[in-house]
Amino acid sequence: MDQPQTKRSLWQSLPALLRALILGGLVGAAGTMVWLILVSANLQRDPAVPWSVAAMAFYLVIYWWFLRGGIVPWAATRRRELLRVEPLPASGWNWALLALVLGFLAAFVFLIGIQARIAEVPAGAFPATGNTPWYAVVSYIAMVGIVAGVAEEAAYRGYMQVELERAYGPAAAIVLSSIIFALAHFSVPLLPFVTAVGALLGTVAYLARSIVPGLVVHGVYDFLVTLMIWQFGYPQMPKLGLSQGIDEPFLIAATLAGLAATGSVWAMTNLARQSRTA
Repeated sequence: MDQPQTKRSLWQSLPALLRALILGGLVGAAGTMVWLILVSANLQRDPAVPWSVAAMAFYLVIYWWFLRGGIVPWAATRRRELLRVEPLPASGWNWALLALVLGFLAAFVFLIGIQARIAEVPAGAFPATGNTPWYAVVSYIAMVGIVAGVAEEAAYRGYMQVELERAYGPAAAIVLSSIIFALAHFSVPLLPFVTAVGALLGTVAYLARSIVPGLVVHGVYDFLVTLMIWQFGYPQMPKLGLSQGIDEPFLIAATLAGLAATGSVWAMTNLARQSRTA
């Protein structure tokens, strides 16, 4: 006797790529857009009192609680699985953090020491702070890093990538989510850098079965880089003409980037081995 077929819902009938785009887009927007609205209102009215930071911190607790399957029972298990926040042993944390720190270092050195010297890279300027107290500016910058880490990792390496992994496998999922992550930054010159960083974060999230190490490193990186731009401006490197050939700073940057990238791959290999053992 033929078994009755389960009727697929409209959501399940959508292509996996479209489902992943919708999930990632909604999760990302629910984090970043709320912060943009709050901080814009704060800066227009009373920038010396960073009330938006406190408001956003409270909102992020609710946001994270919901994404982890809390608040309402609807699809609680599925939401928790899509967020991907499995606990890591100490060794897993060590390898994941080492892979991420070295990978970010390699990407940043390549961007500043190599790409910026042979091609135009947009130099982001920090907005004028006027008479805003330093502690208020630092609190805004800190929340920029926290929102980037929490919202972007939950959206791209959590909900989007997990949905893609189930349909296309981990390799295709990491590539697709990294490209979408890069396109979402709306900067053609930064596409190689952001894609590489996205692939690094996606690979570590898959191997560690958790987005938390990436969330931490991503947030700290955005905080430190934004703080550096506020204090010192965007790093400016002298252009390297093709007729001149490579010089010593270029060789140093290439060597450092290569060593850091090699160390990152080595750490990810150990993270994969530790994950298989666990």
